[in-house]
Amino acid sequence: MITLKQIKKELEVLYVSCLENCQFDKIDHDSIINFKLGEVIINFGYSIQKVEKGVFRVFTYSGIQNDLINKYIGYSHFYPENKFRKIVLMNYYPTLEEKNSLDFYINSEDTLQVFIKNYRNLIENKILPYFLNYNTLKLIDQRINSKNGKEEFSTQTVSVELFSIPLCCITKNENRCKIIENRLNKIFENNMFYKTNYNIYLLLEGLLKDELIPIKEFNYFVEKYKLAR
Repeated sequence: MITLKQIKKELEVLYVSCLENCQFDKIDHDSIINFKLGEVIINFGYSIQKVEKGVFRVFTYSGIQNDLINKYIGYSHFYPENKFRKIVLMNYYPTLEEKNSLDFYINSEDTLQVFIKNYRNLIENKILPYFLNYNTLKLIDQRINSKNGKEEFSTQTVSVELFSIPLCCITKNENRCKIIENRLNKIFENNMFYKTNYNIYLLLEGLLKDELIPIKEFNYFVEKYKLAR
């Protein structure tokens, strides 16, 4: 009979073997494993649903993040319990066919090995090649900020708007000022939470302290959006 412990062990062995050429970083907890790849960290995570005794389903996800970007987002200023939370810069979203190849009941050693085989194929042939195309902040910036922040606001999360700001500053994007203004316009027009807290001020203040934006630019945004510490 298959157990939860067996599935976890197979998954962790799979991640390590698929990424043996990457620098191993750490395991945050028993369902997330991180690997260093270029300037980014690959996050592989999973959740396991127990259907009944000896029968399970596994749900997987993957994304990339960067500790330098996380430094400026500022969650820890207000929520110390979330200081280790990582902002995902980009995710890999499997196709329907890829999802279906992993979405079945694991109830025996045979079905577990089929799942591991299909998941290995997805990692090696789709996920890793995708992340290899975006393993530097410059490459991610070129993709995310290609429209200078004018693309439609994300109704699912404000994170993409937030991390795009330090991203364009770190990469010294020549359109940095336009990008920041376009991003902030969307944030304040669409997300009431950011009108009543100090995350944006702290984000810009951190960039100012590290000399990633000039004082004139900082003062302009503080005055325009009535930001306060």
